[in-house]
Amino acid sequence: MPAVDPGTVNDPLGSTPVANALRWWLDELTALGADVAATLRIAASSALVVELGARGGWSLVRETRSGRAVLGTVDAERLDDEAVRRTLRRLLGHGKPEAIAVLLPATAVLTRAIRLPVAAARDLPSILEFEIARHTPFTAERAYYRHRLLGRATAAGTIEVELRVAPRELIDTTLRRLAAVGLSTTTVTAVDTPPRDRPRASLMPTETRPAVIWTLGNRIRVGVAAGALVAALLAPIAVAHLRLAGIARDIGALRPTVERRLTEQERDLRQRTALDAVVAIKRAAPATVELLGALTHALPDGSWLTSLQLTGRDLVIEGYAPAAAALVRPLELAGPFAQVGYRAPITRDPQSAREHFQFDMRLAEPAP
Repeated sequence: MPAVDPGTVNDPLGSTPVANALRWWLDELTALGADVAATLRIAASSALVVELGARGGWSLVRETRSGRAVLGTVDAERLDDEAVRRTLRRLLGHGKPEAIAVLLPATAVLTRAIRLPVAAARDLPSILEFEIARHTPFTAERAYYRHRLLGRATAAGTIEVELRVAPRELIDTTLRRLAAVGLSTTTVTAVDTPPRDRPRASLMPTETRPAVIWTLGNRIRVGVAAGALVAALLAPIAVAHLRLAGIARDIGALRPTVERRLTEQERDLRQRTALDAVVAIKRAAPATVELLGALTHALPDGSWLTSLQLTGRDLVIEGYAPAAAALVRPLELAGPFAQVGYRAPITRDPQSAREHFQFDMRLAEPAP
């Protein structure tokens, strides 16, 4: 079982729109109640804090609305309980001992953000007992921890959980020493935790948390919190309408930009498609330099071309040669020419004493 109360409750609501709305409502109420309570605590005249040093010493600090004042230090690692009690009495005076907040060194509290399947929310405390050993140097039996849900990735089917862990031995030893010298503890948090967040982030074990004392001040606080809770119960529908109206306005403002971007993307896609088709055709056809090199190699001395026309994979050449019929076989064996045919009858030119030829040639398909 977890050493402290979990930071979030199990999530049996599911992920339907109604469940999401109810979850948001409950989260808002919880945050509101915690903020009201924290505000009331901050409004008090002062609070007493014990900061643990890295070497076992204590710093006694008085927190007020105007700032912090260090009352003194206690070498708790070296002194026995009676000596620590006398030192605290000297620093605090002879009034009634106050409840204190314990601040652990930043190096003693590990914070990790872990990602789990969304189904894990149904039994998160039990699952975290195994996850602690995977993400921290502690096991669940050797640590106190709290967790809170950071968010959900609906598309990925995961949740993100923040896990705060501190060694159990350090906290137990500190709480025993404080109780032995007559001090009660309200919260145990990292040194950088703001006062208003300490109750929600406290790493105190459940059985050692102070019971609620129904003083007049506490009753006033509960009354104020109850009033805020009633107001919150009446407000969610109005808040939801306001949020929906804001979302609708934002969508209306973004629609022209989105439509323009979609049009640009479609145009870019058409252009890329046309360019890809041209590139594919270009890659499929042999280079003109290659064709000219093959023709030059195949034609004997005393022959020349007067025209060359390439359409797709069909090539038409025209020219003069001493013996035009003898060119067919060399052309079929040279370069990328798969088939050579006569486009027109061979005729003899009386002026040049050469034979005039026109050949249809089919280029070979490229190798896969």
